[in-house]
Amino acid sequence: MTVMQKQASYGITYGKDNPYVFGIACIIAGVALAIPLLFVLCLHSGLIQMSSRGVAISISMYAGLLTIALILAMTIPKFKQAANAVKITGKVVDSKDIINKHGHVFSPIVKYEYNGQTYTIELDSWSSKEPVCGSEMEIRINPKKPNKIVTKGELVFATFMLIIFTGMGIIFGSMGFLISGSDTQINTESLNSGDIGFFSIIWGGFIVFWLLLGIIICVVTKKRQGKQLLKETGIKTTCIIVDVTVNESLEINGENPVKLTCSADGKMYTVKTKTSSHKCNYRAGEKIDFYFDPNNSKKYFVDLKE
Repeated sequence: MTVMQKQASYGITYGKDNPYVFGIACIIAGVALAIPLLFVLCLHSGLIQMSSRGVAISISMYAGLLTIALILAMTIPKFKQAANAVKITGKVVDSKDIINKHGHVFSPIVKYEYNGQTYTIELDSWSSKEPVCGSEMEIRINPKKPNKIVTKGELVFATFMLIIFTGMGIIFGSMGFLISGSDTQINTESLNSGDIGFFSIIWGGFIVFWLLLGIIICVVTKKRQGKQLLKETGIKTTCIIVDVTVNESLEINGENPVKLTCSADGKMYTVKTKTSSHKCNYRAGEKIDFYFDPNNSKKYFVDLKE
C-alpha cells in the first residue's frame, strides 16, 4: 500500500497532527476564563484579602504564566517528536516545479518504507536545482505516524516562538510589579453585589460556552477519527445488500432516510443512511464495502456514497 501526502509547512499549530486540538483549545479557554472569575468571587466574599497593588501583581502574573504555559503546550510536542524521530533513507522518485518569490524551484517527492508500509511524500523543502530521480536522502520520521516527517525548519520555528512568547510572558508577569498601586486592602463592601452578580452571569456564560463547544468538538472529532481509522486499518469485507427499507422512526428535512440490511459471513447488519428514499441509489443484491475492527467485529465502518 502506498500513502501519498504533501508534507505541511511548519508552524506551531497542530490541527493536522492532533485532530482534537481545536476542542482542547476551547476547553482550555473555558478553564482560563474561569480562574479570573473565581479570583473576583473570592475577593468579593472576603476569602482573599488583598491590596489593589496585590491584585495588579496577581493579574499580571496570571497573564505571564498563561502565555508561557500556552507556548510550552504548543512547542513541547514538536521537541518530543524530534527526540523520538527515526532516521531512515528515502529515494527521490519525482519532483514538483514551484514558482515562488525566489523564482523557479523544485520540491522533491520522496518514497520510503517503514515497517513494511510504503510512503510517498512531497517534502516542504525546495531547491533551485532539480533533484535527481533515484538519488537517496536521509529523512527523519515520527515512528507513531510514519507519514509525518520531522524537519529542522519545524524545530527552528518552534524554538524561535518559544523564546519570543516566553519573553512576552516574563514582560506580562513583571508589569504588575512596576505599577505603583495602593497597598491598602480592598474593602469587600466597595464591591457592589449587583455588579458582581451581573459580571458573574455574563462571564460564566462565556465559560460555559467555551467548555461546551470544546466538549462537542472533541466528541464529534472522536467519532470521525474512529471512522477514518477503521477505513485505514480495518479488515475490508464486501457485503451484499439484502433489503432496502425506509426508516420511519427518523425524519430529516421532512423525509425519512433509508436503512440497509446487509449480509456478510452469515451475519446480518443494519446500516442507517442519510439518504432519503427519493434519492437512494442502493438496491437489493448490490455490494458495498465494510471495514471491521480487527479486535472487535461489532465495530465497523461502511463506505457509503451519499
